[in-house]
Amino acid sequence: MRSVVSTESRPPGPLRLLGRAIVGDFKAAKATQLLMLLGMVLVLVYEWGPGNEAVVVSVIASVVDRYDGLGGIPLVALVAFVVVFVSQMVLGTISLTGFSMFDRTAQAAWAFMQSNFEEERGGWWTLKLSTRWALGFLLGASAVVLFQLTMTGKVGLRTHWRVVRQSGLLAGVSTAVLSALIAAAAWVARQFPATEPAANRVVGVASNPLLWIALFIAIPIIGALKGRLVGESAETSE
Repeated sequence: MRSVVSTESRPPGPLRLLGRAIVGDFKAAKATQLLMLLGMVLVLVYEWGPGNEAVVVSVIASVVDRYDGLGGIPLVALVAFVVVFVSQMVLGTISLTGFSMFDRTAQAAWAFMQSNFEEERGGWWTLKLSTRWALGFLLGASAVVLFQLTMTGKVGLRTHWRVVRQSGLLAGVSTAVLSALIAAAAWVARQFPATEPAANRVVGVASNPLLWIALFIAIPIIGALKGRLVGESAETSE
């Protein structure tokens, strides 16, 4: 038996609420604030979408592809750290400034993020190092800023600058270590004639940002379709 509750009567999801909040802040913003709101929206799209991963992975893979010697391993780690740390500092600064100006968008973005993250109380400095790492490396600077603003209730660039900096360091160091391991594995594979062609092909494909954009777009679409099919199957069986 199908549910008699229509989809229109269901409360809007976190993503729809985020869109409404952005539109509301856009309408209420002054001309000088619109630029910051646009920058904040671009940060969310870039970091929570495929953009961040596509850029970082393709840059690292390009360095691995170009510098295939043993000396290329520390270079890959250095490039990975610089790219991630600098990008996280820029994204964090924009997020911190923007979310402090637009309260509705900040609250809606936090609600959206909470759907995939268990809330921790007390702010960044009360968290275990492993939890800070998960926030900084896995979710990124904008998520860290949202967490800190929501948990402390305080706004301002100077107030939370150290949080953004440490988050960027955790993400940069983690990416550097992971990239060095990948570069080392590629170097080992290139030392053997049997595995060298395959290693070169893998690195070449990985350096293409379109691959990562396609993957990060396809994965949530497949997940949504799978969830819809399971839901329809459950309704049919009732």
